[in-house]
Amino acid sequence: MIVIVDCQKQLNYFLVKVFNEILRIEEDCLRTGEFKNLSVREMHVIEAVCAAVDQNSSNRSSDIARALNVSAGTLTTAVSLLEKKDCICREKDAHDKRIVRLYPTQKGRRADRIHQQFHSKMVENVINTLSAGEVDILIKGLKSLETFFHQNK
Repeated sequence: MIVIVDCQKQLNYFLVKVFNEILRIEEDCLRTGEFKNLSVREMHVIEAVCAAVDQNSSNRSSDIARALNVSAGTLTTAVSLLEKKDCICREKDAHDKRIVRLYPTQKGRRADRIHQQFHSKMVENVINTLSAGEVDILIKGLKSLETFFHQNK
């Protein structure tokens, strides 16, 4: 029983620490580069818009908001700021003017590439220290964590 409690404490400490550390490092990376005027949240909006466009999935603002798990109003505020920062542009749908589609600008694409490089280095660093079996176990554990978050929204 003591071993399980100790493992739970260690895992909780580690998850909280890693989550906060990732956010802090992302913020630090953004602060020092060309995109120091972007917040991590804004960067994640750019990332979601780029992903939607690149994967030919819906880039409707309502679908981007849903993908980011934010309200339409919250996304609208973020997109307004990102338009002023020349990272995102809005366009009315050609067939239905009620629909607003979001697109990354060249500057937004550049920011996304830099952000993706950070994530790639982070993942590569973890994978390089583990065996294939350990990577599978890590992925299984993280999927379990994701399921927990979705069930407890």
